[in-house]
Amino acid sequence: MAMKYKGILPIALKLSTILPKRHPVRRGSSDFLERPFFVVSSGRTGTTLLASILDRHPEVLVPPEQFVMANAIIKYRLLNYLEWLDLVSIIVGEFARSKGTMNWELKVNELIQDLANLPVEERSLGKIFDALFRSYGTQKGYSFRIWGDKSPLSTDYMELIAPVFPEAKYLGLVRDGRDVIASIYKKNPDADVPYATKKWNHAIAMQRKLQKKLGPDQFKQVRYEDLVREPEKIMREICDFLEVEYTPAILETQDDYLEKLGAVGDTEAFRNVAKPINPDSIGKWRKNLSPQQLKDLMPLIEENLKALNYPLD
Repeated sequence: MAMKYKGILPIALKLSTILPKRHPVRRGSSDFLERPFFVVSSGRTGTTLLASILDRHPEVLVPPEQFVMANAIIKYRLLNYLEWLDLVSIIVGEFARSKGTMNWELKVNELIQDLANLPVEERSLGKIFDALFRSYGTQKGYSFRIWGDKSPLSTDYMELIAPVFPEAKYLGLVRDGRDVIASIYKKNPDADVPYATKKWNHAIAMQRKLQKKLGPDQFKQVRYEDLVREPEKIMREICDFLEVEYTPAILETQDDYLEKLGAVGDTEAFRNVAKPINPDSIGKWRKNLSPQQLKDLMPLIEENLKALNYPLD
């Protein structure tokens, strides 16, 4: 899906600039009850581990992945000439369709009605997104103050998503690209070198852009290796960044987040999340990547490995 819209995206965005505009994409910080946050990273980098830790915090909600935020932004811009109720129904419908999210199972009739009844001066795409994430939390019965998104697909389209959330906070999660690619190969044996390396390199490039544009109060880079070696230290830093009080309970071993993922949470790719946090996965590329695989991928990731101070041997 990430590659499906890459070719038509520039055309769609250009077309949206000449079509009639009735409803703003955002109105400012008033769109959100609290500043949300995004984990910016490729898949297989530890995003689910970080999400499971943060989701245990009583003030934080991190839903399972969603796959439609970029689609929703494009449709909102292209169909902006519609009546507000019709536009709301389309955007909310993106998140409610069976393959739109991972096990969200949203009930949307009341949500659509509440959004349809918003005063004109409060209507925006940002308001719809805030309501969608908050509805997931309230429908599941969770207590929280702020919500975050950990979907790797959001990183693929962060250049499209970030302008809708200029006041948000961004956590750039990095991991040795060789371990990331080895994990991708293990999960998907049919993945090829260009696909695997492109996803990792793109995530690093997007983090650099955000870091350059935003100050330290909005962007923080976190190394997976540091997280699993010194979880308390790193989570204290992350909690400070998100402006929530650190609580030791978030590091307790639980499998409740895997239950939220539904059937996917019971697959081998996610089971390690339920284990005590440990550094055992660091450097597994040494035994899981063949010499030929390393020879093929190193020219494509070596520059970023050096820039991130990962040893090359």
